[in-house]
Amino acid sequence: MRLYAYLADVVIAVHFAYVAAVLLGLVLIPLGGLLGWRWVRRFWPRVIHLAMIGIVAYQAWLGIECPLTTLEKHLRTLANVDVYPGSFIGHWIDRMLFCEAPPWVFVTAYTAVAVLTVLLTVLIPPERPAGLRLPGRGAGPR
Repeated sequence: MRLYAYLADVVIAVHFAYVAAVLLGLVLIPLGGLLGWRWVRRFWPRVIHLAMIGIVAYQAWLGIECPLTTLEKHLRTLANVDVYPGSFIGHWIDRMLFCEAPPWVFVTAYTAVAVLTVLLTVLIPPERPAGLRLPGRGAGPR
């Protein structure tokens, strides 16, 4: 049963990493745009970043609980422990990730982050990979 508690801690660590990646992108993309960092214009990381927050905002609008939260709770139930006391690391990561507020607060926050991410995509556009470029636009010599 202890295995389930450890797996729940792994799930919450992955959840924390997911949130951190979205928020870090919101800081590093505009900073990189200002400082001329080429890596912030890479296509696939930007598409993944946009998809990550898009999924969160979509779930919030539909009132769907995050699958990672559902999985973590299920694993803690299988471990016969109360939801969220768990280990020290799991407990503190959980306290940083979750707070009590009405659902509209989260829907508004997730939507604002999604809109900001789309805005960054427009203001600091990623470079299209060679296979996705339109003919005559950066496709090489004519």
